[in-house]
Amino acid sequence: MRHRFGRRIAVGGACVAVAVGIPTVALAIRVANAPSPAASPIQGIGLVTSSQERGLDPRTAATLRMLNDRGLGAAALGKRLLTEARTVSTRISGKRLYLVPTETGKLCLFLEESGEACSEPLSQANPAQVVVEDRDGPGGVGPTVFGVAIDGVRSVTFAADGDRHVVPVTGNAFVFRGNSEMSAGSVLAVSATLDDGRVLSLR
Repeated sequence: MRHRFGRRIAVGGACVAVAVGIPTVALAIRVANAPSPAASPIQGIGLVTSSQERGLDPRTAATLRMLNDRGLGAAALGKRLLTEARTVSTRISGKRLYLVPTETGKLCLFLEESGEACSEPLSQANPAQVVVEDRDGPGGVGPTVFGVAIDGVRSVTFAADGDRHVVPVTGNAFVFRGNSEMSAGSVLAVSATLDDGRVLSLR
């Protein structure tokens, strides 16, 4: 799964983008009509699931409560389950990355002070969620490609501006910082390489 978000809005294939009334927050939601599964969407992301780092920083908690209170994304997500959130050990440009499950079994990635991308839970068929962030657009600070993967994913690979990048997965997370010449919109052909050598294209 791949999402993009910049300063104000998040977009990604087959996603519904919803701008939020805070300049640096955005949503990318993959809508599905499936009933809520019993299992937590964080299961299968072992090092995050076993982490003792529960809870959210006060600003992020307030933002997510606001999204719940306003009903933004409610048709697809229900409520975001703030008490079940986990902190990913990898920092993204110094910011904390959270995994936040929802009432309908969706999985949201929330990057502190930046935005939210929500989708179906990760699975063996679609083992990673990838976000591309470019806060100041082309020619400024290069875009950041980051995300989470389930257990057993060794690396995430993508093409951008004619170059191929292989990004290792550590602690169920990965991050790549592009240079100022790299275009966020050029990130294509994303795939995950498993520990057994299989390569799966990400939708």
